[in-house]
Amino acid sequence: MKWAFLLVLTWALGLGQAAIQLDGTQAVEPATSDEDPSPIANINTYHPDQHDCPLPCTDYANTHGWISYHTVQRLRRCAEPMLLQLAVSQTELEPVESPKKSDRPVLASLDVAPACFVDGTEVEVMPEVSQSSHGRGRPEQIEALLEGLGAFFKTPDNCDENILFACHNQTVAGVYIGAGLGKPIIASALDALAKSIGSSSSAPARTVVQLCGRDRQAERVLGIAIESDRNLALVRKSVLAWSKGIRSNSIWAAYRYIKVQSGDGFASLASRCGIPGGAHKYREELEA
Repeated sequence: MKWAFLLVLTWALGLGQAAIQLDGTQAVEPATSDEDPSPIANINTYHPDQHDCPLPCTDYANTHGWISYHTVQRLRRCAEPMLLQLAVSQTELEPVESPKKSDRPVLASLDVAPACFVDGTEVEVMPEVSQSSHGRGRPEQIEALLEGLGAFFKTPDNCDENILFACHNQTVAGVYIGAGLGKPIIASALDALAKSIGSSSSAPARTVVQLCGRDRQAERVLGIAIESDRNLALVRKSVLAWSKGIRSNSIWAAYRYIKVQSGDGFASLASRCGIPGGAHKYREELEA
């Protein structure tokens, strides 16, 4: 399956109303075909607005070559699986520091990211797995997203990457892996989750896999969030929490409020809320 790559920008570009000639003078008349050096008339030029999906690409490592969109709503036009890069720690109201004025030295990330040059030690861990009731997504769609995410992190030149998103129709997914963890752990988790969900007859509405808590810093946190109702904001919230070393509890935040009636116990409330049996232990851990 070919993957379409996408780099989504969450800020809007300013549009100027003045035009300048190549010699620096102001343009007051439309340019003629002989004067226009731009390739806009080339029939082979790719125009994102004229296509529902980004160009297919085989280069998982060069995100600078991915197609950029200016709004998340633009994703709805494409029905193919896409990998996305989204900012998770920068809100629209926070000022953006200019890299031209920064006094911090700039080094190639492949030379400084620990996962790129440290072998590490292999240990056995057991992440938390939480799932809600059945959703509108299909298991094969989730499986395709997890395979695409896994292929990205298996690329050697992506050893410095920590965050990635993906979407396919109504299903969205997000991944966070701390800089102190080797990439084989996320590849292993994604493969195991893909096999588990792919073998099911129906897909859960929400799935959260996380290795967090117990005094783990953000550098040693791992998380995978999947939403089959296109709730990208909820997935982004989970990834942001993991990037700060915080356990995600967004799987419970999306449930509606219900009125507790006389005689209700946990079993009856869980049934009315769509919480699967045994999931209460995860809630108890989250609220502890």
